[in-house]
Amino acid sequence: MADQSFAKKLQKRIVVYSAAGMILVGCVVALSGIVPLSVELREAQQKNLNVYLRRQTRATEQYVVRAQTASTFRFARGRMREELDRFAARQLPLPEFLRAATNALREAVSTSTNTIALYLLDRRTNILVQCGQTIPPALWTVPDAGIQDTALRGPVRVGAEYCMISGSTVRSSQGERLGYAMALYRLHSLKFVVEDYSDLGHTGETILGDLSNPELPIFFPFRPLRASVAADTNKLAALRTALTYAQQGRTGILPQTAGDTGLVLAYGPVEGVPWGIVVKMDRDEFFGPINRRLAGLGAVIFGVVLLGTAGMVFVLRPLAGRVILHTDELESQIYEKTAALNTELGERTRAEKSLRDSEALYHSLVDTLPINILRKDLAGRVTYGNRGYCEAMGKPLSELLGKTDFDLFPREMAQKYARDDDKVVHTGKMFEDVEEHRRPSGQTIYVHVLKAPVRNARGDIVGTQVIFWDVTARKQAEVALAQANADLARSNKELEQFAYVASHDLQEPLRMITSYTQLIAKRYHEKLDQNAREFMDFAVTGALRMQRLIHDLLAYSRVGTRGKPPELTKSADALAAALDNLKLAIEETAADVTQDAMPAVIVDPTQLTQLFQNLIGNAIKFRGPEKPRVHVGAVREPAPYCKIPAGGSADPVSRQQPEEWHFSVRDNGIGIDPQYFDKIFIIFQRLHTLDQYPGTGIGLAICKKIIERHGGRIWVESQPGDGATFHFTLPVIGEGVGDTWMG
Repeated sequence: MADQSFAKKLQKRIVVYSAAGMILVGCVVALSGIVPLSVELREAQQKNLNVYLRRQTRATEQYVVRAQTASTFRFARGRMREELDRFAARQLPLPEFLRAATNALREAVSTSTNTIALYLLDRRTNILVQCGQTIPPALWTVPDAGIQDTALRGPVRVGAEYCMISGSTVRSSQGERLGYAMALYRLHSLKFVVEDYSDLGHTGETILGDLSNPELPIFFPFRPLRASVAADTNKLAALRTALTYAQQGRTGILPQTAGDTGLVLAYGPVEGVPWGIVVKMDRDEFFGPINRRLAGLGAVIFGVVLLGTAGMVFVLRPLAGRVILHTDELESQIYEKTAALNTELGERTRAEKSLRDSEALYHSLVDTLPINILRKDLAGRVTYGNRGYCEAMGKPLSELLGKTDFDLFPREMAQKYARDDDKVVHTGKMFEDVEEHRRPSGQTIYVHVLKAPVRNARGDIVGTQVIFWDVTARKQAEVALAQANADLARSNKELEQFAYVASHDLQEPLRMITSYTQLIAKRYHEKLDQNAREFMDFAVTGALRMQRLIHDLLAYSRVGTRGKPPELTKSADALAAALDNLKLAIEETAADVTQDAMPAVIVDPTQLTQLFQNLIGNAIKFRGPEKPRVHVGAVREPAPYCKIPAGGSADPVSRQQPEEWHFSVRDNGIGIDPQYFDKIFIIFQRLHTLDQYPGTGIGLAICKKIIERHGGRIWVESQPGDGATFHFTLPVIGEGVGDTWMG
C-alpha cells in the first residue's frame, strides 16, 4: 500500500511539474514574439505620424511661398511689367503710371480671396498707390535694400483678423530698384491646413506657432475636445517644448518623460519662416489599435498554451504510471551501465598510459633531430620545445613553457611571429619563410621557418607547431651573390660608358688624320710618285675604315645607354621606316621585300627600325646570283620553357613570358654554315673579307643587344647556299596590350 501511495504521489508530481513547465515555456515564447512585434508596430505607427507631419509641413510651406509672392506677382509679368519698365525708362509720366498701378492693384484685390490690401511705395517708403484695407505704419514690412528682395511678417492683428504682411522690392527689367510693394494676406488657407483632422482620429490636431511672437504664439485655437491642451499645464508645457525644438530646426517625436502627459507629439520646422509645426495625438488613441491587436494575439496564444497543456496532461498521466512501473528495470540497467563504465574507464586509463609512452617516444626522437622544434597553443604560449630549441634560446624548457613571443623577443619581432601564427590558425595552411632572428646574446641570424597547425582528434586546430633551422650561411651567400651581380651590372654599365666615350673622342683625331692625308695627296699629287700615292690611298682608306668602326662601336654602345623608353609601337611603321632607309639598295638590286600582317609591340621604335634595317640590309648585301627575295613574318605563340641562345641550341634555362611575338626575316641569299651561328652575333666578327663584302661586323651584334634589352631572343637557321632565316621574339606585356594586328 505504501508503495502504491508513493507511486501515485510521484505520478501527480510529474504531471503537475510538466504542466507548469509547459505553461511557463509557452508564456516565455509568447512574450519573446509579442514584445519585438509590439516595438516594431509602435515604430511603424510613429513613422506614419511623421509622414503626416511632413504632409502638413509641405502644405504650410506652400502657403508661406504664396504669401511671400503676393506682393510681387502683379509687378512681375504682363501689362504691369511693361508699364513699370516704361516708367523706369522715363517714357511714362508719374500720373499715368500711378493710374495704371491703381487699376492693377484694385483688380488684384478684388479677384483674390486671400489678398485684402496692396500698397505701392516709392524708394523712401512713401505711399504711391493704396488699395484695400489699411495697414498700420508700425506693421509695414519692407525688405532691407541690397540684402533681400522679399520680407514676411506675421501673423499680426490688422483690424478684426490676423494676417500675414509680405513686402518686396520693385525693380525694373534692368534690375534698378524703383520702390516697394506690400501685401496683406489672410490666414484662411493656412487655417484650412491646420484644421484638416483627417487621419488624426478623435484627439489629433495640427498646431502651428512661433514662440518668439508674443502677440500670437499659437496661431489657431486648439481643437475643441473634452480634454483640451489649453486646460492642462503639463500638456501645454510639452507642446511648448516641441515647438521650441521645431523652431531650432529639429525634427522628431517628443520622448516620453517622467511627468507623462499622455500625448504623442511629432514636431518639425517650417522652411522659409521661423515657425514650428506639431502634430498631436493622445497616446491611448494613437497606440490603442496596436494594443488591442496585441492583447487579442496574447489571449489566443495563452489559450493555445492552455489547450496544449491540457492535452499534455491527458497524455502524460498514463505514461507517468508506466514510467514508475519501469523504475526497477531502469535501476538494474543503471547498475549494468555503471559496471560497463568502470570497465571503459580502466581501458581509457591504459590508453592514456600508452599515449604518454608514445609521447615520450616522440619527444626522445624529436630531441635528437638537428633542428629546432616547438609547439604553441592558441594563446601563443610555448607548450613544448625540443633540445635544439632550448639550446638556441639558451634556457631550459622549464623556463620557456608558458612564455609567449612577447616574453622572449623584442616587440616588433614578437608581433611579426604572432601575425604568422594567426595566419596559420585561421587558414589551416602551412606557413614558410626565412626570418631574421636575434639570439639572447644579441647575435643576428637567419632561420628557415615552417609553421603548421596542430589538430586534436576531432580535427580542430588547437595550436601551431614551429620548425626552424639556421640558414645564416646560405643567406650570406645569397647576399654576396646579389652584391656580385650588382657589381657586375655596374661594371658593364661603366664599360658601356667607356666604349661610348672612347669611340666618341676618337673620331676627332681620325677626322684630322683623314683630312690632312687627303690634303697632302691633293696638294702634292704631282710631286709624289706612284708608290707614295698608293700609300696615301691606303692611309685614307684605313682611316675611313677606322672611322666607320668607331661609328658602329658608338652605335653599339648607345643601344643600352641612349635608348628611348619602350612604348606601344606599330611594328609595321618601324618596318616601313627601315625599308625607306634601304630604298636605294632595294632599287639597285631590284630586291623583292614582302611582309605579313604586323602586330603592335612595346619597344623603342627607333631601335626596332634599326633592327629591321640591319637584318634586311644583310639579306640584300649577302645575296646570291638570283634577285634578292626577303620576307618578314610575325606570329603570336606560347613562349617556350627555355631560352634559345644565339647559336640555336635549346638548353632548359628558365621560364619565359607566357606568350611572345615571333618575328622572322627570311632571304634567298648565300646562307651561313651552322658552325658560325654563334660567331656572327659577336662584335667585330666577320665571315668574309672586305673585298668580298664590305662592313664592320657589328650589325648583328647591335641586333642582339636590341633584342636582349627588350627581353627577347634572337637566333638564326640556315644552310650554305640555301638562304637564311633570322628569328627574334618580343614578349607580350600586359593583358590585351599588343593583341591588335596593325599590318
